[in-house]
Amino acid sequence: MICPHCNAAISDDSAFCSACGKRLEPTEEQVLPADSVICPGCGSVNSSGANFCTNCRAPLSETALEQVKTQNDLQLQQAQVKMQAMALQAQQEQLKIQQQQYDSMAKCPRCGSTSLSGNKKGFGIGKAVVGAALVGPLGLVAGNLGAKKVQVTCLNCGKKFKM
Repeated sequence: MICPHCNAAISDDSAFCSACGKRLEPTEEQVLPADSVICPGCGSVNSSGANFCTNCRAPLSETALEQVKTQNDLQLQQAQVKMQAMALQAQQEQLKIQQQQYDSMAKCPRCGSTSLSGNKKGFGIGKAVVGAALVGPLGLVAGNLGAKKVQVTCLNCGKKFKM
């Protein structure tokens, strides 16, 4: 057969020209078998029992079209399930991090509150006076006892404790 667009010699059963790539319309000279189906996508001739085009794999029947839709829907559902699983995994990892942060926070031993206030104790005048009266001038050192400790007060229940 000769291509009507570029006059190149091509095979008789071609749907497209191998030289110029244009679609070849069936001519009246070509006799199509009575049980043939023309593909709406590429124009190639297929047997009537075919569900898909042998040239471009386009669906030729309603059942084939339904198969393609069902397959596409299934792939979409699988992708959605995979995305949901990934989102769930990310949420679980974030929850673990938050739990670790909460566990590492200072809490009140009575109520478990994290609303705490801390004050560092300094030199105690009362301890120094009592120490000086009991031991003498060396007793002034007693004012430093516990000076480096931090007294923490729970703002929720009022419990005071040292850290």
